[in-house]
Amino acid sequence: MAPTAVGGAGLSYGHELGHTLGLHHPWETSSIYESRLSKIEERVKYLNKYIDNTKEYADNTKIKNTNKTIGDVRNRINNEFVALEKERNDRKEFIPLHSFEKSTTENIMDYNGYVTSKGLTKHNPHTEGITFWKWQIRMIIKEVKKYHGK
Repeated sequence: MAPTAVGGAGLSYGHELGHTLGLHHPWETSSIYESRLSKIEERVKYLNKYIDNTKEYADNTKIKNTNKTIGDVRNRINNEFVALEKERNDRKEFIPLHSFEKSTTENIMDYNGYVTSKGLTKHNPHTEGITFWKWQIRMIIKEVKKYHGK
């Protein structure tokens, strides 16, 4: 069983907003990023194979036992391509140089605590995740500029 987060709901708003603005947890290592990039590549190959295998079918071809058409699936795949490309670019842009042990920093992207796979609760001595680090602020500014323009 994977560890689960513990802590107050009030702080999670800022934490989740950080994710929306492109931030990740401070314990994520470069190997986590590389692994996810590899999974993205595998998924893109799989989707391209589906597109290639169905290229002779018209968009309005019905898919057996569903209300969907090949065109519906192609549209979903194209949307997924856009999301995967964005995630790939974001992850390539920021591969962490340092990582921290989970629940050990005052950073808002850290957890206040978590339950280990053995059922033990680990609490963060800095229970109020209140800070963004300088590089995180730079990422937030960059993400806001991407969305709103200069």
